[in-house]
This record gives sequence, C-alpha cells and structure tokens, in this order.
Amino acid sequence: MDFIELLNEIGLSEYEKKVYTTLLTLDKAKSREISKESKVSYGRIYDILEGLESKGLVSYLPTSPKTFEAIDPKVALKILLKRRAEELQRLETGLLRVKLPEKRYIEENAYTTIMVYGKQKQMNMLY
Repeated sequence: MDFIELLNEIGLSEYEKKVYTTLLTLDKAKSREISKESKVSYGRIYDILEGLESKGLVSYLPTSPKTFEAIDPKVALKILLKRRAEELQRLETGLLRVKLPEKRYIEENAYTTIMVYGKQKQMNMLY
C-alpha cells in the first residue's frame, strides 16, 4: 500500500490529501504558501487545515499569521488508530447497554379483522 492509498483508507478528502502531502514537503508554512503549492483555493485552505488539525495530522504555531506544520505520518496515524479504537470501544459498550425493542409474537389463534364495503359484499361474507 502506498502513502496516498493509506490516506484514502483513513478517510481524507482529495483536498486534505493535497494539503497534507504539500505540508509534509514544506515542513512549516503559512496558509498562503500552502494554498499556492497545493493548488487548493485560499478560500478553502483554513477549513481544510482545521480539519487536518482535528484529525491530528497538522499543528500550528501561534504566529501572525499562523504557521502550520505537518505531524510525522507515523505518529499521526498511531494517534488516529488509537482514537478509532476508542470510538469502536465506546460503540461496543453502548451496544451492550442499549435496550432493544421487544419482539412481539402473534398468537396462532389471533382474531383477524376484515373490512368489507357494500351491502352485497357483506351479505356474501355472511352466507
């Protein structure tokens, strides 16, 4: 599996992949430079960088304007895997605690209601 396939597997969008791989090559950069090098519009760059930051793939230095840097992929992917494992554990725990709807069984000799419209049809049902 190559690196791009790995990024696909962890669910990165095309823009996120472009920005992250660009930032890996740049080491540290301001948003305008990242936008220019990755060919992602400057209007979208902050949203994409925030998304990558929330996934643990990017961090920033509190400069003005912010300077972004890529987290080493091996470290970042371990963090992502740990988060996903915790998510799955929470889901499994929730599934064990959830009360499922009870199944209703119909008795064999249950009564059935039939709707019949019209006098002739009613007479046919009786005789």
